Amino acid sequence: MVQPPKEKKAYMLYGVITTMLVLFSLIFVALCMEFLLRKGLVDNSLYQISVFRKNINTVLEETGAPQKLLIVGDSFFCPSCEVDQTLKDWFEGYRVSVLNVAFSGYSPVDYYLNVKKFGRLFQPDVVLMGYYTGNDLTDLKYRLGKDSPLESANRLVPFHTSLEKGKYFFGQYLWEWLLTHVNSRKMKKKWINEWRQGPVDENIIDLYENGALINPHRVNVGIVDPEHIRSNLLIHTPGDEATWQKIDRIIRDIHGMCQEMKAQFVIVVFPNTAQVNDQHHSLYQGMNLKMDPAFLTEKGGPQQRIVGLCDELEIDCLNMLPAYRARGQEHLYFETDDHMNHEGAQLAASLIFDFLQDTTALTTGSIVESEQMTPQQHGPTQ
Repeated sequence: MVQPPKEKKAYMLYGVITTMLVLFSLIFVALCMEFLLRKGLVDNSLYQISVFRKNINTVLEETGAPQKLLIVGDSFFCPSCEVDQTLKDWFEGYRVSVLNVAFSGYSPVDYYLNVKKFGRLFQPDVVLMGYYTGNDLTDLKYRLGKDSPLESANRLVPFHTSLEKGKYFFGQYLWEWLLTHVNSRKMKKKWINEWRQGPVDENIIDLYENGALINPHRVNVGIVDPEHIRSNLLIHTPGDEATWQKIDRIIRDIHGMCQEMKAQFVIVVFPNTAQVNDQHHSLYQGMNLKMDPAFLTEKGGPQQRIVGLCDELEIDCLNMLPAYRARGQEHLYFETDDHMNHEGAQLAASLIFDFLQDTTALTTGSIVESEQMTPQQHGPTQ
């Protein structure tokens, strides 16, 4: 048999070694990335879910706390937001066990499902529900509707379902992260192209393209449902009214569950920025969302209905709209997004903490003496 020349053997060996080095390098990089993702050193959704699950399991396993608080809501109340973190800082020193299962994208039906599931497991003394006037009604409307204007609206996965999936297999963090980045870039390019052909203001598109905090789902809603904000804040169409009746029923059902659990049910209503002042009206109009002067003159469409229902059922309710309007033109929301900035979140946390002190027994006992507590443990500065 003819032997290959030494030079050819050397090249073959070099090729094998190079291939192995590249392969091992890729494996090493993948292992490092998987480690970083699992530790949360690189932001990713699976880590957030795993942390939420771990925190929930930790709270459920706690014993000895005389008071238990269950929080349900959406992104305005989720565990990663400033309102939640501030409240936990102020609750420090009080013997209160807090289980927060709020999550971004939730609607009132998720609040009901989470109270039903975690209420049984946690047996809370107080159930706190956050209602956001900016989209809670339409989130439920789109989700239940057969012809939803958003393709993703009917694919919302309740958070309690995600919690039951157990551990993720090795490599799933990296795979999910890669898919998310590829899909997000692909979708961002697709949305920008669609927006340029539609009624979206060029300034909005440029801001989003340059990385500004623009919620693309809000823009997509504006394209297919310009009445989106009006529906939430004025509840002015038969479809809006029908959805409100479902929300009414959900609140009554949660109230009934709380009575069975012997838990106090309280509600906090987060106002939409368009109700507080006109700072975001032009932003919304640039997203093809119709504005209405009644947003600022109404006492509050959804607020008025919720407060009325709470009066009927004898539920303590915090309507934060008057306190926010009292701040005038102060900036309480992000410049290009309708979530609260630092000042708005601190105001919300202060109002909620005082509300819970006044209406519940959560802060009647403390681990340390009052004079030994830090200002942060005492709660907001009056």
